[in-house]
Amino acid sequence: MILHRFNRALANACASLCSRWLTSLLAFAVWAACAGGAHAAIVDTWSVSVDSSFDPLSIVDSSGNTPGVVTISNGDKTLRWGSADESGLDVSNSPINTAIATSIMPTLEAPVSNVFLTHTDDSATGEDLDTVTLLNQFTLEALTPVGTPDAPINLQFMIDFQEAQNTLDPCPDGGANGLAVNVDGCGDLFVIGTDALNYAFTYDAGDGEALEYYVSLVETTGELQSLSTDACFAATGSYDPCLGFITPENATTAFEFGTYISTAPLTVQPPPIPTPGALSLVGLGLLTLAGMRRRHRT
Repeated sequence: MILHRFNRALANACASLCSRWLTSLLAFAVWAACAGGAHAAIVDTWSVSVDSSFDPLSIVDSSGNTPGVVTISNGDKTLRWGSADESGLDVSNSPINTAIATSIMPTLEAPVSNVFLTHTDDSATGEDLDTVTLLNQFTLEALTPVGTPDAPINLQFMIDFQEAQNTLDPCPDGGANGLAVNVDGCGDLFVIGTDALNYAFTYDAGDGEALEYYVSLVETTGELQSLSTDACFAATGSYDPCLGFITPENATTAFEFGTYISTAPLTVQPPPIPTPGALSLVGLGLLTLAGMRRRHRT
C-alpha cells in the first residue's frame, strides 16, 4: 500500500514536471519565433527609374575650356566635338523604368540593363573632349513588400576621357600602334569613377526599421576592364588602378549599363599588375559573376 502511494506520488510529480517542462519549451518556441520575426523586412523587388544625362557645367575640352569646342544638345544627352568629321557621346534608352530584385548577399542577382552610352569616333580634327560627368538620377520604390516612394537618389560618377593621338607609338594605353584595339591608330580612353559602385541608402519596408541598401551602376556588355597602368595615368594623371574602356579608332562603340541593388557592398579587387583586358567586370570582385546564381523563390 505504501509502495503504491509512493508510485502514484512519483507519477504525479513527473506529470507536473513534464507539464512545466513542456510549457517552458512552448514558451521558448514562441519567444524564438517572435525573435526571429523581429528582424526588419527586406525589400525583395524594386521599381527603379533611371534618368541619365551629361552635366553641362562639367564639360572640359582638351584645351581646358568649359565647354570649349564641345556642343551639348538633345536634353543634355548628346555631345559633339571636332572641326571635320565629328566625334561624339550619346546617352540613349533614358529615362527608363525597370523592376530589380534585391541581391541578398552573398547571393548576387543579374544586373538589370537600362541606359546605353555610345561613343562615335570619326577621326575628328581640332580640339576634343577631355572630361565630362554623367549624371544618373535614380528613383526607387519598393514593390514587394509595398512601401512608400523615397525621394530621388542622385548618383554621380566621373568619366575621364582622352581622345588619343592616332600616330603615337606606343599608344597611351601602353600597347603598340597597329595592333589589337589600336589597329587603326591609338584607341580612345575612358575611365569610370569607383563612386558608381555602392551608393548607400536606407529604406523602411513598413515595419518601422530602416535597412541599408546599396545601388551600383555597372557596365554589362563586358567592355569594362581593369586598364593598364599607362592607360590609367594617361586618362587620370595617376598610376592608381582604374576601370574603364578603350575604344577603337573610326568605330562606333556602345556600352550598356545595368543596376544592382544589394544588401551589402559589392567589392572591387583590381589585379596586382593591371593589364588591358586582363580582368573584365566578371572578375572584378563583384562577388564573382561567373558563379552567380539566381535565388529560388517559393
